[in-house]
Amino acid sequence: MLLGRYAAELLSILAYGLRLAGSIIITPLAIRHLSSDELGYWYLLVNIGGAVALLDFGLTPNVTRACATFAAGAEDLSRHGSPSSEGEISPNWPKIGGLVRQVKWLYLKIAFAAAVLMVFAFIGLRSTISYGTDGSSPAEIWWVFTASTVISAYTRSQPALLIGLGKVAECNHYTLIAAFTSISVVIGGLMLGYGLTIMVIGTAIQPAILGLLCSLKINLLLKSSDRTCATDTNLAALWPTTWRTGVVSVGAYMVNNASSIICAKYLGLSVLASFGLATQLFTAVQTIASVFLAVRVPAVVALMVRRRHTELLRIVARAHALGVACFIMGGVSICFAAPFALKLIGSKTALLPLPLLGVYAGVRFLEWNHSQFASLVMADNQVPFVVPSIASGFAIIAGSMLAIQYFGLWGVVLVTGGVQAACNNWLPVLLGLRVLNCGLRRFARAMISELSSALVR
Repeated sequence: MLLGRYAAELLSILAYGLRLAGSIIITPLAIRHLSSDELGYWYLLVNIGGAVALLDFGLTPNVTRACATFAAGAEDLSRHGSPSSEGEISPNWPKIGGLVRQVKWLYLKIAFAAAVLMVFAFIGLRSTISYGTDGSSPAEIWWVFTASTVISAYTRSQPALLIGLGKVAECNHYTLIAAFTSISVVIGGLMLGYGLTIMVIGTAIQPAILGLLCSLKINLLLKSSDRTCATDTNLAALWPTTWRTGVVSVGAYMVNNASSIICAKYLGLSVLASFGLATQLFTAVQTIASVFLAVRVPAVVALMVRRRHTELLRIVARAHALGVACFIMGGVSICFAAPFALKLIGSKTALLPLPLLGVYAGVRFLEWNHSQFASLVMADNQVPFVVPSIASGFAIIAGSMLAIQYFGLWGVVLVTGGVQAACNNWLPVLLGLRVLNCGLRRFARAMISELSSALVR
């Protein structure tokens, strides 16, 4: 009964766990089979890929929200807030069909922009990537990665649309298939000596398979519906939320990536290795803890449209309670069990000292907590924390560059936590509670009640 009730969450965790397990296997293989230049080139490509992914400027989560809005029976999109819909929920298939068609065309343009950006990036970094290698030339690898980036940019909309239609379990199932295929190809290719080329090809396999499977499922749903013809919607209604989401994404990119770059510059690669390992572990815990709310986004949007605040509170409180419990268990394991596990496997990289690791765990927990409430606010078609997000990014960069010279890694962690605590840790929480139409005490009581109920069931 419990497995059936949380099938979507379990599939999401399994999908992420497969990718995490794949990276655990792939990383030592890559270190063994790639030269230092090739490995450095790989990290450069990954960072560039992350920057190119910002081209959609926050559109992807709003595509999910828009699709979920029409799936809840709404007639059109609202520029702010959620539109209301009375009566029984009946998906607006003509609008959904029009949205799917419009989104595909829009993401084709984004994919073209990604290709252009990769061409200009190659021109600017051509001297940086000129190194000797026994395999494919750096230029050839760059263009293969460019193709991968373009495929990823175009197919990113398909899982977002499928999740918006409420098919979260199906999307996670397809993610498992795509991830398993990609990981298997990369591991086999590395063992056969194909090196960096197969790793780059692997980055194209997963989005290609996932996008294709999601697209086929969406087409089947549209064909089996009672829609007569697709009706276009006014995508401009997404812009007020999309551009704000985009700015927030840029701010998050600055917050999450700047500290590693600063650490490498001032403290060296050995310290960065320990900090990066801690970051990777807590990111894994943070991602898993976020699953419980992420898989409920379609239901959350539907309840917002229907103005059913009591049911909305119950779903969000249960998801947050399970997420908190998951994060606490993961954080304690990282602080106390992970160091012994690393010694057991003979790792050459140690985790951060326990006091610093504990403080960093607290910073990451508060970040996860406010990001959950921020997701809730954005699901209601509001993004009121644009200025705090981008300002925090610049403040963390400036503060970390100064503090690291006097306090080392402690300075980076404390500056990050302090800047976030000044606004970001509490503003999204207050705004999220306003969306739920409840206070902090009521939400805490609902969390305790739902967690107890979930454990009993």
